[in-house]
Amino acid sequence: MTLELFGARATIKHLNIRKEGPQDDQILAVDVKLQLITDAGVLAYFHPTLRALLFNESGNPRIPQLDPISLDGTIKDTELKLGKIALSPVELKRFSFEPLAGDRVLVTFQASTQPTGQQIALLAELVQSEIDLDVAGQAQLFKHDTPVAQVARRLHETGMRDETQVQISYMGMEPIVLGKDSPLDNAPRKTAKNKSEKQ
Repeated sequence: MTLELFGARATIKHLNIRKEGPQDDQILAVDVKLQLITDAGVLAYFHPTLRALLFNESGNPRIPQLDPISLDGTIKDTELKLGKIALSPVELKRFSFEPLAGDRVLVTFQASTQPTGQQIALLAELVQSEIDLDVAGQAQLFKHDTPVAQVARRLHETGMRDETQVQISYMGMEPIVLGKDSPLDNAPRKTAKNKSEKQ
């Protein structure tokens, strides 16, 4: 499966301009933080059962108490178009997903590339603006198993029925328990926190 988003609407949340490469031959690089709301079907690209982890059968968030879930991994050699600015090659990483009602998901990620000075100036003008986004990426992101993928697989295996008890433990927070029966193994993640703990 290929990661493709065409005609999406995204917001540039932040722009980080830096230099990279050897000390005597450094070039300009930029990290663009992007955020968009899209159909939950995009989750299949990251793991076949990630959608089942985040959503119930009605298309609503399965565990509303959780903050967005972050996943490791980098998509290299991606083509990205922000408005009229075409960037390539681009690395996409630092993905996070927040399930929303109606089978929609808020996706946040970072795009890193080496644009021209003119492209950086154009990007800077678009910070905090909503723009058209096109993404064409590789056919596979993950080459390894991740804690979230393990939990998603277990949810898929159990069928995640109403009578099933699910326990998901994250570092720095108390376990979240749903249902009545057998708990699942812990799946520690450093980036997810219980919203109630912040209040």
